Amino acid sequence: MKYEEEKFSHDNDKKSTGLIIAIAVAIIIIAAAAWFALSRYNSGGMGDMVSDIKSELSSIYDDTKSDIKSDFNSLTSDIRSEYNDLTSSYNDNVSSFMDTSMAAPTGDNVSSVPYEKSYSLPCEGEILKPFSDKELVYSKTFGDMRLHSGIDIKCKKGTAVSACGDGKIIGIDESSQYGTVVILELEEGLTVRYASLKDLKVKLSDTVKAGDILGSTSTVPAECNDEEHLHLEVYKNGIAVDPLGALELAE
Repeated sequence: MKYEEEKFSHDNDKKSTGLIIAIAVAIIIIAAAAWFALSRYNSGGMGDMVSDIKSELSSIYDDTKSDIKSDFNSLTSDIRSEYNDLTSSYNDNVSSFMDTSMAAPTGDNVSSVPYEKSYSLPCEGEILKPFSDKELVYSKTFGDMRLHSGIDIKCKKGTAVSACGDGKIIGIDESSQYGTVVILELEEGLTVRYASLKDLKVKLSDTVKAGDILGSTSTVPAECNDEEHLHLEVYKNGIAVDPLGALELAE
């Protein structure tokens, strides 16, 4: 029993000694590694490592910046080229549209789609009596005040009367007050009435051009005491309007 206790104590002493030796070796290794690292740092090795890392990062940054700049310039060039192409295409389309839309109609479209509305008075002369649908004007023939639904253009009896614009003859009426009245439709809803014409050059349903002669003037029964003139009326959608304004001839 005593032998076993001494043996156990001896074994424990051996184990303690081995542990101490292992710890000592580890301390020596750690000290050596620390000394080596410190020695390398003091000799400039760590500084060289940091310098190498900085140099490498700087090179990577310069390369990346150059690549980004190159890609950006290429993208900008592509966008500019695409913009120029779109602008050119847009201008071509606008030009083509304007050329087509502003071209004078031809063929079957001439009579139904007037290219330009250009009207003129049917004869030259001073306006003796203006249009008046609100204020009464004096009538020498009837000796009273009344409205005047047209304009009176001063001209001698027998003066040639022309169409104010392109249109169609839609009526030739006889009136006790206005004699033979020729009705010309310039466009849908806009008609011109020429009072007291003679020597007619047109008939019902004729198509006429601006300036074509319709007939010549004679005395207007309802205005026989006024100076010789042509009585002209314009109606828009069945309502008498100022001929100068409707035909865009007012100054």
